Amino acid sequence: MLGGIYPDMEKVLAVDFHLPDMFILSGASKFTDPVVKTRFGGNPDYITEAKILGGYIAKEHPDGKVALILQNDDFGADGEKGLKQGLEGSNVRIVSREPYESLENDLTSQVQRAKNSGADVLVAYTLPPQGANVVKVARQVLNWDVPIVVTGFEPLDILQ
Repeated sequence: MLGGIYPDMEKVLAVDFHLPDMFILSGASKFTDPVVKTRFGGNPDYITEAKILGGYIAKEHPDGKVALILQNDDFGADGEKGLKQGLEGSNVRIVSREPYESLENDLTSQVQRAKNSGADVLVAYTLPPQGANVVKVARQVLNWDVPIVVTGFEPLDILQ
């Protein structure tokens, strides 16, 4: 199966009928755990991606205080889990966790609470529109000049 519109149903059909499920364009762990021999992802799972980001933060900001803005669903939950795994064993602490709903576009209040937490690194485990809003609010509205670590999209597209 390629690019269907009912991913949960396709997941069941692919497993039950041993159909190859090709190029899943989601990093949700529900598509990768447990491993199925006929399922082929198109990008890394969100837990692995966030674990890499956490490792980067632990290396570059070894005593950092992290504020995490994340989507309130499986995407955000997997991101948070991976980030914590990547930070494990380091002195980095998560000092603020600010969820948002997927249809929310203005994350000003979440960014404001993150700034008020005293964080010196901001992690945005968001979709591109919300990620752009996080960067805009932090930089232009709040004049908050901390490193911003984002997931899965090219931030240069939104900064031009």
